[in-house]
Amino acid sequence: VDEEIVLDYGASWSQAWEAHVEKYKLDRESSYTSAPEYIKAIGGENVELRTEKEQRIQPYPSTVEMFCFYKAHEKHSEKNHVEYSSWDDDESHTCFRPCKILERYQAKGNTAGTPEYTIQLVPGDNTRVIESCLIHRTYVVSNMPHNAIKLVDRPYTTDVFQRRSFRHELGVPEGLYPDSWMKKKLRGKQSTQINSDE
Repeated sequence: VDEEIVLDYGASWSQAWEAHVEKYKLDRESSYTSAPEYIKAIGGENVELRTEKEQRIQPYPSTVEMFCFYKAHEKHSEKNHVEYSSWDDDESHTCFRPCKILERYQAKGNTAGTPEYTIQLVPGDNTRVIESCLIHRTYVVSNMPHNAIKLVDRPYTTDVFQRRSFRHELGVPEGLYPDSWMKKKLRGKQSTQINSDE
């Protein structure tokens, strides 16, 4: 309890890291905004989410996109290859996939204090979900609660993928490995050589 493990990556790594920390505060790309940072900046998770129409005027950052929780069963009425359904048709929505908000409204009987939404899901996003969540037609889902829609980071836009993210080989200080480990490794090579000679 209350013990700490300190790893020494070597002087070269430490110097490179300290230089990176000092420079990164100044160099961070101005266009980059992570989803958690953006959500905090606009007032938190309960702020109304924008429809596709609203986003034409006030778009979300290019590094942020919208995902919805919804489990499609493909059993509702079809209209021109579009499946219309309601969030309330099922009690278990475990699929998490890209979505678009078509409409936002205050539903009757909603006591949560947050709006509900009509959203759209398209098969073109199937490459980004697990097999059990694939859909084969466009879905329009009504009465989706606010907490079922999330703003998330777009792929390859987080800090680790930034051009100026820290990358440096890890050093191993002299004497880090016990002599017994090194000797055992050498003995193993010798043993293999002896066996091969036989």
